[in-house]
Amino acid sequence: MNFGLKSVESVCVLDAQGTRLIGKYYNDWDQLKQTEFEKKIFQKKPQDVVLLDGKLVLAKTVVDVLFVLVGNANENEILLHNALGVWIEALQILLKNQVEKRVIMDSLDVVLLSLDELVDDGVLLEFDPQHLASRVTKRGAEVEIQDQSLSQVWRQAQEQLTRSFLK
Repeated sequence: MNFGLKSVESVCVLDAQGTRLIGKYYNDWDQLKQTEFEKKIFQKKPQDVVLLDGKLVLAKTVVDVLFVLVGNANENEILLHNALGVWIEALQILLKNQVEKRVIMDSLDVVLLSLDELVDDGVLLEFDPQHLASRVTKRGAEVEIQDQSLSQVWRQAQEQLTRSFLK
Protein backbone atom coordinates (compact mmCIF):
# COMPACT_ATOMS: atom_id res chain seq x y z
CA MET A 1 0.00 0.00 0.00
CA ASN A 2 1.27 3.44 -0.93
CA PHE A 3 0.77 5.92 1.91
CA GLY A 4 2.00 8.97 -0.01
CA LEU A 5 -0.39 11.65 -1.16
CA LYS A 6 0.36 11.16 -4.84
CA SER A 7 -1.93 8.40 -6.03
CA VAL A 8 -2.68 9.24 -9.67
CA GLU A 9 -0.01 8.94 -12.35
CA SER A 10 -2.15 9.96 -15.28
CA VAL A 11 -5.65 10.65 -16.49
CA CYS A 12 -6.65 10.48 -20.11
CA VAL A 13 -9.70 10.38 -22.31
CA LEU A 14 -9.55 8.48 -25.60
CA ASP A 15 -12.08 8.53 -28.40
CA ALA A 16 -13.51 5.49 -30.21
CA GLN A 17 -10.43 5.33 -32.49
CA GLY A 18 -7.95 5.50 -29.61
CA THR A 19 -6.98 9.11 -30.20
CA ARG A 20 -6.22 11.16 -27.11
CA LEU A 21 -8.78 13.87 -26.38
CA ILE A 22 -7.36 14.73 -22.98
CA GLY A 23 -4.16 13.59 -21.35
CA LYS A 24 -2.62 14.69 -18.06
CA TYR A 25 0.50 12.96 -16.80
CA TYR A 26 1.79 13.57 -13.31
CA ASN A 27 5.13 11.81 -13.80
CA ASP A 28 8.14 12.19 -16.06
CA TRP A 29 6.91 10.24 -19.07
CA ASP A 30 7.93 11.67 -22.41
CA GLN A 31 5.46 12.13 -25.27
CA LEU A 32 6.47 8.88 -26.99
CA LYS A 33 6.00 6.79 -23.85
CA GLN A 34 2.62 8.43 -23.21
CA THR A 35 1.43 7.63 -26.73
CA GLU A 36 2.64 4.03 -26.56
CA PHE A 37 0.93 3.49 -23.21
CA GLU A 38 -2.33 4.94 -24.54
CA LYS A 39 -2.15 2.60 -27.54
CA LYS A 40 -1.71 -0.38 -25.20
CA ILE A 41 -4.68 0.75 -23.15
CA PHE A 42 -6.83 1.15 -26.25
CA GLN A 43 -5.80 -2.26 -27.61
CA LYS A 44 -6.65 -3.92 -24.30
CA LYS A 45 -9.91 -1.92 -23.97
CA PRO A 46 -10.29 -2.48 -20.23
CA GLN A 47 -13.72 -1.91 -18.71
CA ASP A 48 -12.73 -1.91 -15.09
CA VAL A 49 -9.36 -2.56 -13.44
CA VAL A 50 -6.31 -4.11 -15.12
CA LEU A 51 -2.60 -4.24 -14.48
CA LEU A 52 -0.67 -2.96 -17.49
CA ASP A 53 3.10 -2.41 -17.58
CA GLY A 54 3.21 -2.45 -13.79
CA LYS A 55 0.53 0.25 -13.56
CA LEU A 56 -2.99 -0.02 -12.23
CA VAL A 57 -5.31 1.07 -15.05
CA LEU A 58 -8.94 1.88 -14.39
CA ALA A 59 -11.14 2.57 -17.37
CA LYS A 60 -14.77 3.18 -18.16
CA THR A 61 -16.44 3.74 -21.52
CA VAL A 62 -19.20 6.32 -21.74
CA VAL A 63 -20.92 6.54 -25.12
CA ASP A 64 -17.98 7.02 -27.52
CA VAL A 65 -15.14 7.92 -25.13
CA LEU A 66 -12.90 5.89 -22.83
CA PHE A 67 -12.04 7.51 -19.51
CA VAL A 68 -8.77 6.19 -18.04
CA LEU A 69 -7.17 6.76 -14.67
CA VAL A 70 -3.71 5.27 -14.02
CA GLY A 71 -2.08 4.72 -10.66
CA ASN A 72 0.84 2.85 -9.16
CA ALA A 73 0.38 -0.93 -8.96
CA ASN A 74 0.46 -0.68 -5.15
CA GLU A 75 -2.25 1.96 -4.99
CA ASN A 76 -5.69 1.38 -3.51
CA GLU A 77 -7.81 0.39 -6.52
CA ILE A 78 -11.07 1.18 -4.72
CA LEU A 79 -9.91 4.74 -4.12
CA LEU A 80 -8.92 5.17 -7.77
CA HIS A 81 -12.12 3.52 -9.01
CA ASN A 82 -14.15 5.88 -6.85
CA ALA A 83 -12.22 8.90 -8.16
CA LEU A 84 -12.88 7.91 -11.78
CA GLY A 85 -16.57 7.46 -11.01
CA VAL A 86 -16.74 10.83 -9.27
CA TRP A 87 -15.24 12.58 -12.29
CA ILE A 88 -17.62 10.91 -14.74
CA GLU A 89 -20.65 11.67 -12.54
CA ALA A 90 -19.56 15.30 -12.19
CA LEU A 91 -19.20 15.53 -15.98
CA GLN A 92 -22.70 14.12 -16.38
CA ILE A 93 -23.96 16.90 -14.12
CA LEU A 94 -21.91 19.60 -15.87
CA LEU A 95 -22.61 18.41 -19.42
CA LYS A 96 -26.29 17.62 -18.74
CA ASN A 97 -25.89 13.84 -19.24
CA GLN A 98 -24.32 14.35 -22.69
CA VAL A 99 -20.90 12.85 -22.02
CA GLU A 100 -19.77 12.16 -25.57
CA LYS A 101 -16.86 13.22 -27.76
CA ARG A 102 -18.54 16.15 -29.48
CA VAL A 103 -19.82 17.67 -26.24
CA ILE A 104 -16.51 17.07 -24.45
CA MET A 105 -14.61 18.87 -27.21
CA ASP A 106 -17.15 21.73 -27.24
CA SER A 107 -16.92 22.08 -23.44
CA LEU A 108 -13.23 21.33 -23.08
CA ASP A 109 -12.73 24.18 -20.62
CA VAL A 110 -15.31 22.74 -18.21
CA VAL A 111 -13.93 19.21 -18.59
CA LEU A 112 -10.35 20.31 -17.92
CA LEU A 113 -11.38 22.48 -15.01
CA SER A 114 -13.26 19.55 -13.46
CA LEU A 115 -10.16 17.39 -13.89
CA ASP A 116 -8.02 20.06 -12.23
CA GLU A 117 -10.47 20.21 -9.33
CA LEU A 118 -10.35 16.40 -9.00
CA VAL A 119 -6.58 15.84 -9.26
CA ASP A 120 -3.80 18.27 -8.47
CA ASP A 121 -0.30 17.06 -9.39
CA GLY A 122 -1.33 13.45 -8.83
CA VAL A 123 -3.12 14.09 -5.53
CA LEU A 124 -6.83 13.32 -5.40
CA LEU A 125 -8.76 16.27 -4.00
CA GLU A 126 -12.46 15.48 -4.31
CA PHE A 127 -14.74 12.47 -3.82
CA ASP A 128 -18.19 13.99 -4.17
CA PRO A 129 -19.51 14.54 -7.72
CA GLN A 130 -22.03 17.21 -6.63
CA HIS A 131 -19.35 19.17 -4.81
CA LEU A 132 -16.91 18.79 -7.72
CA ALA A 133 -19.53 20.06 -10.19
CA SER A 134 -20.39 22.99 -7.93
CA ARG A 135 -16.72 23.95 -7.57
CA VAL A 136 -16.45 24.08 -11.36
CA THR A 137 -19.61 26.13 -11.82
CA LYS A 138 -18.75 28.60 -9.05
CA ARG A 139 -16.23 30.22 -11.35
CA GLY A 140 -18.89 30.57 -14.05
CA ALA A 141 -21.62 31.71 -11.64
CA GLU A 142 -20.65 35.38 -12.02
CA VAL A 143 -21.31 35.22 -15.76
CA GLU A 144 -24.71 33.64 -15.25
CA ILE A 145 -25.69 36.32 -12.72
CA GLN A 146 -24.60 39.08 -15.12
CA ASP A 147 -26.54 37.44 -17.96
CA GLN A 148 -29.56 37.15 -15.74
CA SER A 149 -29.30 40.79 -14.70
CA LEU A 150 -28.90 41.86 -18.31
CA SER A 151 -32.01 39.94 -19.35
CA GLN A 152 -33.94 41.44 -16.45
CA VAL A 153 -32.80 44.92 -17.46
CA TRP A 154 -33.83 44.20 -21.06
CA ARG A 155 -37.31 43.05 -19.94
CA GLN A 156 -37.72 46.13 -17.74
CA ALA A 157 -36.67 48.39 -20.62
CA GLN A 158 -39.21 46.71 -22.90
CA GLU A 159 -41.95 47.11 -20.29
CA GLN A 160 -41.10 50.80 -19.79
CA LEU A 161 -41.13 51.43 -23.54
CA THR A 162 -44.45 49.66 -23.87
CA ARG A 163 -45.92 51.71 -21.02
CA SER A 164 -44.57 54.97 -22.47
CA PHE A 165 -46.16 54.23 -25.86
CA LEU A 166 -49.50 53.31 -24.31
CA LYS A 167 -49.78 56.62 -22.38
